[in-house]
Formats: sequence, C-alpha cells, structure tokens
Amino acid sequence: MNDVLLTARRQIGRQLKRERRGSRGVIAVSLARFVSQGETYFITSGEDTAKRGLRDWMMEVEGRSHDAARRLGPDIIGILFRGIAPVELLQSGSYVTAQVTNLHTLARVGSLDSQVFTAFADSVQLSGWRCAR
Repeated sequence: MNDVLLTARRQIGRQLKRERRGSRGVIAVSLARFVSQGETYFITSGEDTAKRGLRDWMMEVEGRSHDAARRLGPDIIGILFRGIAPVELLQSGSYVTAQVTNLHTLARVGSLDSQVFTAFADSVQLSGWRCAR
C-alpha cells in the first residue's frame, strides 16, 4: 500500500505542477477484494455484518500505510479508500456486494484545506456513498 500511495503522490505532483499555484490533490485508492476459485470471501448472516467486516479489513490495510500517508506532503489534503467485496449471506445463500468508503484528511485541522476536504467528503456522502471519517 505504501508503494501505491507514493506512486499516486508522484502522479499528482506532476499534474499539480501544471495547475495554478495553491492547487491540491486527493488520492483515491480502490481496495476491491476480488475472489478467485479457492480463495476465501465474507460469509455472514447479514449485509451490515459484512460491511463491518470489510471496514475492519480496510482499516487494517489503511493502518499499514500510515507512515507513507504522513510523508505525502502538504499538496495532498486527503485519501479516499474505497472497498468492495463479495459476500455470501448464510440464511438465503444469496450473494451481495459490500461497499465501504473511508475518507482520511491529511490537512491540518481547521485549515482551509481541511475545510475543502470536509466539503468533498460531504459531497461524496451525498452521492450515495457511505463514508467513515
């Protein structure tokens, strides 16, 4: 995950050089959990339990990237982590997709960058994505 964040940082850094001074970036990371034959996946009693399991797995992955996130620099004001995983529901035997979005601000609390990222997070929530901050 650290490599993904640092690669995204370089890509955004190149783009920001072409933008107006003071422009900022947000890194979006897909944590899609694809399942191949023989791999495990979430099997739960309900969708809420599946979402909690997916959120816990995402938090573990995100936690391992904490050091890299701190080194991204002031031009990156936040990270959006989007997780998607297949789930089998025990009672019905049916399959659903659990989706979780976590948004993490990297900007100093109270700063204009923090306010902008918070507004971005709110707009993501309004678009139908549920977010944990």
